Amino acid sequence: MPAPTPDNHDTFAAAEAELATAARTLVGDPTSGLSKAVNRQLYWHTAALAAGNTTVLPASQATADLAHRHSLPDTPQGQHLRAALTTYQHAWNSAVQDDTAAAGPHDDPPPGP
Repeated sequence: MPAPTPDNHDTFAAAEAELATAARTLVGDPTSGLSKAVNRQLYWHTAALAAGNTTVLPASQATADLAHRHSLPDTPQGQHLRAALTTYQHAWNSAVQDDTAAAGPHDDPPPGP
């Protein structure tokens, strides 16, 4: 599945920025209530994007699924992160669908001899 390009998807870029803001309040704080797996995924995802490294985008689906695969702290910061992850997941799915639709239909190859 192709990774969406934030430059081409304003909604995805906004969701990415909101996720970075929400993650910044929790990532790296040992008292945040984030599991090590969530902390690590969010850290690498947001750090790579902050550095302009778009090679992380294929792993964006893993980030988008965090709220469904892991429990998040039941705090205002955790709720903000959950909302940001949900928005990010919807934006990710929409952007990927847009990219797939833009690629056009794919014909099956003709049967062999």
